[in-house]
Amino acid sequence: MRKLTDIKNSILLYVTEHQDEHGYAPTVREIGDKVGLSSSSTVHNHIHSLIEMGYLSNDLRSPRTLKVVSGSAPEKHILEQMKELDDDQTDIVYLQGQPFLVKRASLDDIKEWAGAQNA
Repeated sequence: MRKLTDIKNSILLYVTEHQDEHGYAPTVREIGDKVGLSSSSTVHNHIHSLIEMGYLSNDLRSPRTLKVVSGSAPEKHILEQMKELDDDQTDIVYLQGQPFLVKRASLDDIKEWAGAQNA
């Protein structure tokens, strides 16, 4: 799957959260309000793009039928990107269930911080 723009990622995350909380998809207007888009046409274009990219599916015969395709939640993509960046100097840690990429301090970093505290 292709990398998502920030706005598409926000839409996908909101649809996921709304479905988890309410049991059904948000309206186009609700999506636009949440992600800061006033044009419903623009929201429709982003949704259509997400469907074409395989992140969302819907049933055109019924309203509120957007569904996040299994395994395409934004946090999964963020974690995949983090794993690509993970090396001998970085680690992925979880705080309150959210992944964060952190760089390990080198000995030079520690000496610099210690010197700054003693100044």
